Amino acid sequence: PSFKRKTDAIKWKAQKINEVEQFKLHGVQILQGNMLFKEFSEKWLNDIVKPQRAFGTHKNYKGILKNHLIPLFGHKMLKDININDGNLLIQKLRNESYKSTGINKITGVLNNILVQARKQGYIYKNPIEDIGNQKEEPLEYRYFSKEEIQQFFTYNRNHSQFYFYLIALYTGMRRGELVGLKWDRIDFTNNQILVTRTFDSQGLKDTTKSSKKRVVPIHPKVKEALIELKSNNPLSLFVFCKKNGDHLDLNHISRTFKIAQKKAGIEYPIRFHDLRHTFASHYMMNGGSVFDLQKILGHSDIQMTMRYSHLSPEHLQNSVKFMGIENEINPKLTQDSKTKINTRDQLNYFRYLMN
Repeated sequence: PSFKRKTDAIKWKAQKINEVEQFKLHGVQILQGNMLFKEFSEKWLNDIVKPQRAFGTHKNYKGILKNHLIPLFGHKMLKDININDGNLLIQKLRNESYKSTGINKITGVLNNILVQARKQGYIYKNPIEDIGNQKEEPLEYRYFSKEEIQQFFTYNRNHSQFYFYLIALYTGMRRGELVGLKWDRIDFTNNQILVTRTFDSQGLKDTTKSSKKRVVPIHPKVKEALIELKSNNPLSLFVFCKKNGDHLDLNHISRTFKIAQKKAGIEYPIRFHDLRHTFASHYMMNGGSVFDLQKILGHSDIQMTMRYSHLSPEHLQNSVKFMGIENEINPKLTQDSKTKINTRDQLNYFRYLMN
């Protein structure tokens, strides 16, 4: 805070020092005052979430507040919320057949609000910080096999968005990043794409989902596609554009991709975002480094990239080594070269060693 008079500043400083000393001696903290959960959560949504988070995140949090948190806690004072309220929320969501992922998402919003309330001095402690997350099932994701890739592109060779799908497959870039991609970020000399922009429902933004710039290498097929696109629309600023040079419609891409899969006869269709999974999966299956993949995909957390690591050939080879057990088996089997051991005996012997 700022003050017009020095004496006011000195008085405020003395008051704060007294509060700190009281807290050290007695564990007593002077709170800002009473505030309803509804009032504080709406303030948190507009003052903290809206300026700092993506439009989709803000919209999602707003829905969680409206449908789950405010009906349950809106009438309560922040200081009156306790751990039992958190457990009550979880039980309510379970009764409504929410999965662990959904429950964690909703309780995560509640936790964020209470953390901010503690920081601003409305409560002594976040009452639900010890509840923890519900155990989630491992995420399942789909991706095109090599045969499905061939099938899809063969049947959609003349599709208006053929190159959009192709470059998505060979770069792992997100839908919004591709829609917002301009020619000033294409480096043909060094064969690189600099990903610094994204397109969402609010328009073009000079940032990515992770708020980090990254470099994506250009595959020879991608380079051919980019040269063709440039020759077709030499005046457009956007790499992927309509006939008038304007960017593609973000909301139409998923629908047209679904139709294109149906046309190609894909038995198990995937989402457009799963082309990113397809890129990452085949990258690892072809012996790529998980750390390089993290940089290409722009993951902030390596754990997000590690979900593809089990697909690497090295990982699969290591999984059959049985911790060196084969070294224990072979010498004993060759001690008596006259003894013939059939397949069933080998299997029983292997079980014996394992036990």
